[in-house]
Parts: sequence; structure tokens; C-alpha cells
Amino acid sequence: MFSKTYLSHYKQTITLALPIIAGQLSQILISLADTTMVGHYESQSLAASSLANALFFTVFIVGIGITIGLTPPVASSFAAGDMKACKRYFKHGIVLYSTVGLLIFAIIYASSFFLEDMGQQPEVVSLARPYLQVIGGSAFFVLIFQSIKQFMHGLSHTKEPMFIEFGEAILNVFLNYLLIFGNWGFPEMGLLGAGIATLLSRMAGCIALVIVFLSSAKFATYLQGMEWNVFSKSEFMYLLKLGVPIGLSMLFEMSAFAMSNVMMGWIDANTLAAHQIALNIASVTFLVAQGISAATAVRTANQLGLKNTQELRMAGKAGMIINLMFMAFCMLIITIFYQSLPALYVNEVEVQKIASTLLIVAALFQLSDGLQVACMGALRGITDVRMPTLITLFAYWGIGIPLGYMLGFTFGMGAVGIWLSLFLALTAAAILLTVRFLSRSKTIVQNAPAIVPNINAH
Repeated sequence: MFSKTYLSHYKQTITLALPIIAGQLSQILISLADTTMVGHYESQSLAASSLANALFFTVFIVGIGITIGLTPPVASSFAAGDMKACKRYFKHGIVLYSTVGLLIFAIIYASSFFLEDMGQQPEVVSLARPYLQVIGGSAFFVLIFQSIKQFMHGLSHTKEPMFIEFGEAILNVFLNYLLIFGNWGFPEMGLLGAGIATLLSRMAGCIALVIVFLSSAKFATYLQGMEWNVFSKSEFMYLLKLGVPIGLSMLFEMSAFAMSNVMMGWIDANTLAAHQIALNIASVTFLVAQGISAATAVRTANQLGLKNTQELRMAGKAGMIINLMFMAFCMLIITIFYQSLPALYVNEVEVQKIASTLLIVAALFQLSDGLQVACMGALRGITDVRMPTLITLFAYWGIGIPLGYMLGFTFGMGAVGIWLSLFLALTAAAILLTVRFLSRSKTIVQNAPAIVPNINAH
């Protein structure tokens, strides 16, 4: 763990990850701003935003996962010096992912008319529907942003998206201030105003990144000689082959948490609001770990392109160790401040009390959450995406949701029982994914020529 070689991997991974982490945190600030400002506006609106965001991200996360499939082949091609392959991946990626964005918007808009069928309270549904429809419109712009962002990450350029994501978060808070509460002469729109603010800030972020990409000299090489009238079905299929399993694995995890939202709604609105608060706090720590995971994917993909198989295995382990250390720190912080953190979100004492209890469980699963996401990144970097997808399906839907229903309702443990099941699901995923990476990376080391893909074949 502390040899010079490992220290070098830690340094390179952290250097690459810091801008990604900052960008990830800026994006969670949008959700935090919506949750906090809507919570202070009205607790019923907070419950509605929890429901709508759970449904939105259940569909949206698949599109995000599909775009992540662009980074490993770009990183491997870049490390191998194959600029033509990088261009082809970008061209096909931008067309593919923008089309997926339109499809996601259509699905989200249609799903907004089925909220009553989920057993939620009518007053919550009436607030959630228009909000869900508005934020659904942001999917197209976010996936264009993601296409360019993931391409930049593959080239190890992570700072440009970070700065724009921070600007997007600041703009969102400002627009929330105007549109939720009706300040400076703007109409008081409540939760719908938060949705409009999110849509406008994401549109602005997309436009800004496109301008940066087109105007920056460092990316000009990848735009020169681009034949936009020539496309290959095999290129699209290859990106889908990588991206769809990633999207599905993220869906299985996200949908498990979304289903937990639905089950919380079966209890009452206060429990649902408390669940959203605890989930937001846990999401902050997870997105930092996810940033390390994204950097680990780039690092292992680079080593795969260079055919440095021993270094590939060490790069993956380094990402795992960094995440375990960080999440251990997060576990300590949440344990210390579990009673005071909910007060930052909402004024109702009952909601604060429930959220504090859930945060104790959130502290328990920090290590498991950090390890499983680091392993996912390492496996994605070596384009091993199918088996990890099956592992996540088993962990979250084979263990998490059935056990959550049993503990929460059959054994009467309520919200705590549901969260304990999520802890066990994350732990199962962490163990199985760790075994998978250690086994798969060992095979690559032993049989490098047969495993390293022919980058020029796609």
C-alpha cells in the first residue's frame, strides 16, 4: 500500500479525480439547493420533489451510464496514440447520446401521468407531476454535456467541465431564489420554480461546454477532418455494448433506491421527506467516491492501452484503497453530526428525528458504498461490464428490495428496516465486485496479449 509505485498511483489518481469530484459535488449542489430551498418553502413540496427526482433519475441514470461507456475506449486509444479512433468515438458518441437524451425525455414525460398508480398521496402527486415534466426536458441538454465531458475525461482533461458545472450550480441557486420564493418581482412558483431553475441552468451548462470545446485549441485536433456524413453501425453498436451494461448497472442501483422512496411513501409524507434528506447527505459522500471511481476507470484504461498490465492491476487497487480511506472518514463525520445535519434541510422536528435515525444506517454503509463504486470504475476501465451488471442486479434486486420489504413491513421495522436492507445490498455488491476485479485483473496480467483489445478494430 505504501510502496513508491503505489504512492505514484495514488497521486496520479487523485490528481485526475479532484476536478471530477469537484464537478460531481457541484452537480449534487443542484439537488441539495432544490431540496433545501424547497424544504424551507414547504414540506409537502419536499416530499413531491423526492418522488419526482426518484422517478427522473431512475430513467435518466441509464442515459448517464451509456455516456460513461465512451471514456474507456477513448482513454485506451489516447494512451496508444490512436487519434483517429478518438475522433470516431467522439463523432458517434455525440450523435448516439443526444438521441438517447430525446428518448429519455419522452419516457419521463409519459411516466408523469402514472404517478397516481404508485400509491402516493394526491396532494404530493399534484405537485410532483409538473415538476417532473419540466426537469425531464433537461435530459437532452445533460446528455450532450455528458458526451463532451466523458470524451474530455478520456483525454485526461477534467478541469474544463468542472468549472462549467460549478457555474451551473451557482446559476441554479440564484434562479431558485427568484422562482421558488418570488423574489425581485418574479412570480412565486414553489416547486415548479425549482424545476424551471434546474432546466435553465442545465441548458446554460450545455451551451457553455459546447463553446469551450469548439473554441479551445487543445481540442482542435479532434475536430479537424471530421466526416459528419459518414457513420458506422458497428461503431454505434460497440459504444452501446459498453454503455448499456453500465447504464443498466447504474439503473439497478438507482431503481433500488427509488423503490425505497416508494416504500417510504407508503408509510407517510414525513418519512418520505426524511428519507430524501438522509439520501441527499449520503449522495454527497458517494459522488466523491464516484469521482475517484471515474478517475480509476481512466487510469486502468490508460494502462490497458499501453499494455502495462501489472500497472493496470495496481491502478485499480489504488482507487479501491483511496475510496476506503475517504469513506472511513465520512463514516466518522456522519456518526458525529447525525443529529444536527437534518436541521439544515427542514424545520419540522418530526422529520429531523426520522432523518437522524436513518443517518446512523447511512454511516454504516459508507465503506461498502465506496468499495463497490471503486471496483466498478476499475472494471469499466478494462471494458468488463457484463458480469458487474449481473452482480448489481443480484445485490440490489435479489437482496436489497425483497429484504427491505420484509424488514420494513413484515417485521415492522419501518424506515430503518428499509435502510438496513440497502446496507446489506451494498455490502454484497462490494464483496462480489472486489472478487471480480482481482480475478479479472489477474487474468489480464497472466494473458495480456489475448486480453488487450485491438483498438483499431472498431
